[in-house]
Amino acid sequence: MVRKGLIWYLPFRVVQGILFLGWFGLLMACQPSLPPPLSETPPTAIPTLTDTQPSPLPTPSPAPHISTPIRAPTLCPEGKVELYTLDSTPIGKPLRFRIYFPPCYNPQAESKYPVLYLLHGQGSDETLWMDLGLPQLADRLMSEGQIPPFLIVMPYEEYALRDPRESVFGQTIVENLIPWVESHFAVCPARGCRALGGISRGGGWALHLFIQYPNLFIAVGVHSPAPFWGDDLRLYYRTAENPPEQWPNLYLDSGERDRYLKPAQAFVNRLGELGIPHEWHLNSGEHNSAYWQNHLEDYLRWYAAQWRIPAP
Repeated sequence: MVRKGLIWYLPFRVVQGILFLGWFGLLMACQPSLPPPLSETPPTAIPTLTDTQPSPLPTPSPAPHISTPIRAPTLCPEGKVELYTLDSTPIGKPLRFRIYFPPCYNPQAESKYPVLYLLHGQGSDETLWMDLGLPQLADRLMSEGQIPPFLIVMPYEEYALRDPRESVFGQTIVENLIPWVESHFAVCPARGCRALGGISRGGGWALHLFIQYPNLFIAVGVHSPAPFWGDDLRLYYRTAENPPEQWPNLYLDSGERDRYLKPAQAFVNRLGELGIPHEWHLNSGEHNSAYWQNHLEDYLRWYAAQWRIPAP
């Protein structure tokens, strides 16, 4: 009996095991699929900063720049004006005059300075040129090298109402003032270093001395002139003695509303008839300080261009 039960029991356990395996397989088939396992390959490393600096950006080239050359200022950009008197003169009393000395004037200079003599008009005195701004203008033009340095002598005509035919003012300039200046300062005594100019009555004197002493000056400037009576006739006779090429360089100008324009133009016409070289400038303006101040730089540049300084 015991054997019979064992035979029955073993097949039952086998069948039970088979049924369990089948049930387990069916159970596993019904479970959701799991994701694949993580790979053991390490992820890509995050780049780290190193000590090597990145290449610098190229520096852009500066834009081209055209600079205007600036002239270095002189060590003494300002000249000076000094007052003098000359005692022994044909006038019978001292002659008062002022001298403008250019910036860095050197009394020991080997190359001597030219001199410009400027005459004022009636009703004023030698300070007219200061009132027009002559020293400041000359300082600027000379300091900047636009014109060469030169002295400017400005005498005072005390008897400006006297008839020029009876006045010795012109004689005093030629026989006393010019020799004194040339003997006391570092100026060139040659004709090519002397120029003469004047305004209004001073322009009349400049024309008068131009006619009377044609070989004394290299240049004569006549600004808003009031020509003296009889000088056109004197000019006619002087041309027989002085060829046209030997006359000083002559510059004349007036304003269109100048009260002395007609006699000035008549004198200019006589110059043309006689073949005497000259420049004639008819500008807008009147016979006043505003006109002369407006053209003062033109005058200074013209005088400066006339110098004929001999080699030392």
